[in-house]
Amino acid sequence: MIGILEIIGYLAALLFSISTIPQAYQCYKQKHANGINLSMLVMWALGEILMLIYVIGTLGLVNIPLIITHVVTIILLIVIFRYKLFPDGK
Repeated sequence: MIGILEIIGYLAALLFSISTIPQAYQCYKQKHANGINLSMLVMWALGEILMLIYVIGTLGLVNIPLIITHVVTIILLIVIFRYKLFPDGK
């Protein structure tokens, strides 16, 4: 049975993951990510990757919802990186 702390944890992970969607969409729509600091993006991406490694390393594949949220966030960050590094498709 899932307890209240697990529900809070899943909700937090979901909110963190979907909070990246508006920025990725804006970058896609504008075809650039000029207002986003590259250092922040690199640290954010490294944090997500390291957290994913930690979650898999400590929990294994038991916590699939948490793993999915980190993978989704990494994919959305790749979209933002694309428009940061190659604006306007250049």
